[in-house]
Amino acid sequence: MIHVQEMKASADVVQARVETLLADWTQENKSARLWQGDASLWTGTDEGQWLGWLRIVPEMQQQVDALVRFADGVCKDGFRDVLLLGMGGSSLCPEVLAMTFGSAPGYPRLHVLDSTAPEQVLCTVRAMPGGRPLVVHVLNRNYDAETKSMIPRNDCTITLRGLDVGDVQEAKLLAYDSVPVTVPISRDNDTISVTLPELRLWHLIVIE
Repeated sequence: MIHVQEMKASADVVQARVETLLADWTQENKSARLWQGDASLWTGTDEGQWLGWLRIVPEMQQQVDALVRFADGVCKDGFRDVLLLGMGGSSLCPEVLAMTFGSAPGYPRLHVLDSTAPEQVLCTVRAMPGGRPLVVHVLNRNYDAETKSMIPRNDCTITLRGLDVGDVQEAKLLAYDSVPVTVPISRDNDTISVTLPELRLWHLIVIE
């Protein structure tokens, strides 16, 4: 049995430790160092490379116009559903926002699938009315902490299995900061592949 006196003593120890840490955080100016990406707050190795989320709001505010144009284009192209494929937090945040705010009138509904397994993707697509969603696949990419920019990946191949695209031989690549590019489609039985010359912040692959 834990006595009240013992609980109070433990709480006092924790309180003292918290106050010591808070005083050290203030004296060592650690809040400012955190925003500067100072890796010495941890082990002093590569932690500074994983703090891009601190700057995500001002950085994405610069992309608002491009994102609005993209969203309007999705509506004009007749998409009524968007299927987001992600893993962990990359899909959790959009799902929470969709559940909280829903979709604006005239814009597609967001469906989130915390998987990229082809069988699960196909089952989800086939269960949607019309079976023609815009599919968004979240990919991890390298972030350069020194230049505060994403490092593009060259010759990135996207493979899709089980999709019937008829006799279409080419796909169109759309990106927010470049002109549309047409690339060939490679086939292997029920699998098609498209190679992106450069994977930027985002790409939309159009096959029609």
